[in-house]
Amino acid sequence: MHDFLTGFISKQSLVDLCFVMFLAFVGVAMIRAQVTRPRFDLVDLITGDNGLASGTKAAKMGAFVFTSWAFLHLALVDKLTDVYAALYIGTWCGAELVSKGMDKLKPTAPPPDQTVTTVQSTVTETKS
Repeated sequence: MHDFLTGFISKQSLVDLCFVMFLAFVGVAMIRAQVTRPRFDLVDLITGDNGLASGTKAAKMGAFVFTSWAFLHLALVDKLTDVYAALYIGTWCGAELVSKGMDKLKPTAPPPDQTVTTVQSTVTETKS
């Protein structure tokens, strides 16, 4: 019976099962936080500052989930090399640094012109 189970459940499927269970745990924890904490909003992960869906944020979130899964998968099956680790860290740290750098390079609004206050007065002279 033991040989049957070890043949049926390969190391690969066991790793994938553990990862799915981990994702389920994280998902339940995030949904619980969404329900119990009014300031926590999962929608912020894919929406922009204006409240509308952001393609960039959605793509970034999808890429983060996929690359994190690939990173953990490689680590669990003992195929993670220094190159993969450097690429993962470089991708996400580098993306944030580039994003902040580009924000600094954006032209800032010119300082507002000096406010000039004009006062108009009229003098009416009446002669009797």
